[in-house]
Amino acid sequence: MEKRMTVIDNRISDLQKEFESLRTALLEKINQYDKNIVDVGTELKSMEMVFRKVLPTFTENVSELKRITSNIRSQKPKKKSLDEL
Repeated sequence: MEKRMTVIDNRISDLQKEFESLRTALLEKINQYDKNIVDVGTELKSMEMVFRKVLPTFTENVSELKRITSNIRSQKPKKKSLDEL
């Protein structure tokens, strides 16, 4: 009986060690995920600042391009239809 109790004690001790190891690994993984989320948030804020600076210029350039293409289209001579030939 004494021997069986010792074996059970050893198994319980081993389970406690494995549980603690698993708990530590899980906490490390959660901390790593948390750090990654903070990093992503920082990168998103940086991208927002870049877009805030670049977007007005981009919009102006698109408007200018639209104006230029409209002018070019209006200057092209119209093609004659078959009836006009």
